[in-house]
Amino acid sequence: MNKLAFCALIVALCLGAALAQTQVCLPTQFSVFESLWDPSQHTVIESIHRFDWPGQRERWDIQIESPKKVYETFIIDYKQEREWLISNGQCWMRDIHGSLHQHCLLESASYQGLVTVGGSLKVDVWKEEFQAKDGSTAVNMALLTNGTNYPVQGVFWSKDTGVVQINYFDFYPAVDDNAFVPPPYCPHAASTDFQVCNSLICSGATAQACKCGSVHELSTPSCTETCQLSAFCVANKLC
Repeated sequence: MNKLAFCALIVALCLGAALAQTQVCLPTQFSVFESLWDPSQHTVIESIHRFDWPGQRERWDIQIESPKKVYETFIIDYKQEREWLISNGQCWMRDIHGSLHQHCLLESASYQGLVTVGGSLKVDVWKEEFQAKDGSTAVNMALLTNGTNYPVQGVFWSKDTGVVQINYFDFYPAVDDNAFVPPPYCPHAASTDFQVCNSLICSGATAQACKCGSVHELSTPSCTETCQLSAFCVANKLC
């Protein structure tokens, strides 16, 4: 995601060096509405994302409008080692292993400065650079609220994807435990037909096809060993 690179004053450069010594992370629990716009794919992805790192739980309620509306929900519980996918009135469950990682910028992220958004909101601008899958340099710019690290906006660019922008709304640093309880009609034993991702969003990607770099963690699910939801990764061919 692209950040405005403008650190011009020596004092700003010194501050950036000092801040970069510790990794920048989002709160360990949060609920947020996310809206992603990918002009190259003519795709709008809207989601409610609930994240609970201490409880090792995550939930995504997704809507994609390209070319038709798709609604899907993913509930992931690493302590129970289960993942549920709810789509078109159906529910599948599969066994999972691993752990949920906290959402952090790369340790190499560079601080670009402090700016004001909307006349009063103070935000820190961070820049990440890394090697994209085609070998070119990709850039991620992230705007986080000053002092609290709540995400405001991210702009990602690579040669392969072009510019992808995501905006964050109604960020709240807590979660509702009830959000991680699957509906009563969901199975509590692994579904035999969940060998390949049933998600329409994942477009049939196999269970280990989606692996995203940490640079995308502000806008994607953990993406570690599954195509889980990964609306961002799959729709934008970043995995």
